[in-house]
Order: sequence, then structure tokens, then C-alpha cells
Amino acid sequence: MSASLESVLVCVWQQSLIDKKKTVDLDAESYPIRQTSKSKPKQVDFRFEDRGLRGLEQNPNTKSRWAKLAREGKQVMQFLEHGRYIAVVVDGKFTSISQLSDLRGFLFFVTSEQRQVFSFISELFNPFVKNGLQFLG
Repeated sequence: MSASLESVLVCVWQQSLIDKKKTVDLDAESYPIRQTSKSKPKQVDFRFEDRGLRGLEQNPNTKSRWAKLAREGKQVMQFLEHGRYIAVVVDGKFTSISQLSDLRGFLFFVTSEQRQVFSFISELFNPFVKNGLQFLG
């Protein structure tokens, strides 16, 4: 039986950030963990079910919500496919970005009083919902 995307991403997070391995081992494949040249977060490119994915350790020196969590000592890794964020794992907890971006559809029908609440949500989920929630600010 094939592993789920969620379990694979948590496994990559575990091996990269917690176990501090030099490679991530998935099934019979081994993928090297590199450090990016600019700010030195860890990065690993790997395959899952014919999908090319990248795990990227959160740089704590940015202004995102995820960076704030990293500055607080949380272990944060974001996952990309084709250059788009698809998920994040924070201290072993998986969150799908598609679940977050699904909020966009109903936000066009909110009242002005509700916009303050959604502006708060926008701050929480930025940079993942770049073109969805920011219009409410």
C-alpha cells in the first residue's frame, strides 16, 4: 500500500529537521539534503508518486507567519510542486495549502464588518493565498 502525501511530507520534515540527516530516504530512493546558498535553510528535492517535490526549511528572517513560528523555535518546512506551495509541516503537523486557499471562493460575498476578520485571516495565511485574501485589506 502506498504512503499518503501527508505521511511522506511529515517523514521528509522529520528526517531533514529533527533527525538532521544528510539524506532523506523514501522507499528505495535516497535524496540529498542541501543548504541554499543565500540564507542557509535546508532544501531537499524528492519524488513521490511521479511528482517532483521540494521541501524547504522556513527562513526565520522573513516576515511571514511561518517565519514567525520558526523564530519562536518551531521546526517549519514548506513543500512546493512546480514552484507553488502545496503544504507546510510545523512541528510534525501537516497543513495542506489547498485547504487554506479554498477559503478564497466565498470571500467575495462578505460584508464590510466581516472584512476585518478576513483581513486577520489574510495575515495568518500570507504568503500562501497571495491573490485571494489580500484584496480584503
